[in-house]
Amino acid sequence: MMKCFLLAILTCLSVSVTQDIVFKDRVVTMKCTGISFMGSGITIDDAKKFAVNDAKRNALERAGTYLASRIILKDHTVTEDEIETYTAGILKTEIVSAVNKLVEGTFAVEVVIEAKIDTKFLEDRLNRVPNDAQLRKMLEEQKKLNDKLTKEISDLRKTKTGKAERSRDIARSLEAADWFDKGFKSQEAGKYIDALVHYGKAIQLDPEIAQIYNNRGLVYYFMDDFANAESNFDKALELDPGLAMAYNNKAVLSYERRDFTGAIAYFNQVLSLDPKLEQTYFNRAFAYHKIGSSELCIKDLEEYLRLAGNKNGDENRIKNFIKDLKEPKPVEAEPVYCKVPDLYYLSPCTAEKKLKEAGLMLGVTYRITDIDKGFDRVIGQSVPAGNELEAGSAVDITVNVEAEDEGW
Repeated sequence: MMKCFLLAILTCLSVSVTQDIVFKDRVVTMKCTGISFMGSGITIDDAKKFAVNDAKRNALERAGTYLASRIILKDHTVTEDEIETYTAGILKTEIVSAVNKLVEGTFAVEVVIEAKIDTKFLEDRLNRVPNDAQLRKMLEEQKKLNDKLTKEISDLRKTKTGKAERSRDIARSLEAADWFDKGFKSQEAGKYIDALVHYGKAIQLDPEIAQIYNNRGLVYYFMDDFANAESNFDKALELDPGLAMAYNNKAVLSYERRDFTGAIAYFNQVLSLDPKLEQTYFNRAFAYHKIGSSELCIKDLEEYLRLAGNKNGDENRIKNFIKDLKEPKPVEAEPVYCKVPDLYYLSPCTAEKKLKEAGLMLGVTYRITDIDKGFDRVIGQSVPAGNELEAGSAVDITVNVEAEDEGW
């Protein structure tokens, strides 16, 4: 459902860049530098982790600038911000060097990384995101989390007390982020047991990241373990009541359980947080449809079309569905049933009249000769007297007629 990417926790310190970007065989390769200061409670190991993520941030910024002019999607040119947001989870990095040095009179760690981006993979994702509102929202929410952590690291240098403890917490969050990313990669590959292991390690390192619980809940959902899925979604919302996708997943779970009213309530929460999330209008529309609220269903589908247009290729189908809801087919009247009269020994004309009076009609008239019975009389009927037929049905009769003179 949702794509979660590496939490690029940044140092917001000085940036330096090495060498030019190389593009070969669809892969962009670049070397980037990150710096983080030590001292005042920030250990060498922690500073190195901060510097690596600073270098990753620099790589994402450079990738955004470089690729924005080179990737054009079907409907628009990709922006630098889009590339930065959607590239983080697929950025492959390797540490080239790490040295301790003095920067502005303060000890610091300077790390050089080699970062690689598979542009085909990136283009596939960029093409998918516009048609996957849930994926787009998750990536945007992850970006907001990254920005928050970036500010916290920037504020670390200004901290007067407790710096060592806070530094350790941030370093553990970085490590949790690595396991988080591994968890999603396993989830995306359908390796759910591995994904649970990776997410579990991430939670051990930092049990306060709501997105990890949300993703782990999705894995349980895919494994049809709805109880564990729900408990993880609940934990995500406990940690971050503004996590729209956790409400969305609760809604989907309720829908799966055929609790359509509950699903609508959660979809309402999603839209209160992001009223432009078109897929939620689509989903809520059919929850309304399930409970017979046609007007609300139509309203949501029209809003979905206003936001999404035909980018998902479903505009005509949805318009036809709306038309059917607005112009329902006339309800067919309940059939009327008539009791078959007793036609025995009536003349054919009288039998036909009796049938008409009863709301029925005369069908086929069969003629036979039986000298033991009166002529020109009904001696049989296809449906016995007293039975009921739908109004307008036909009843066949058998009439006894006198034999024709054969001329002898």
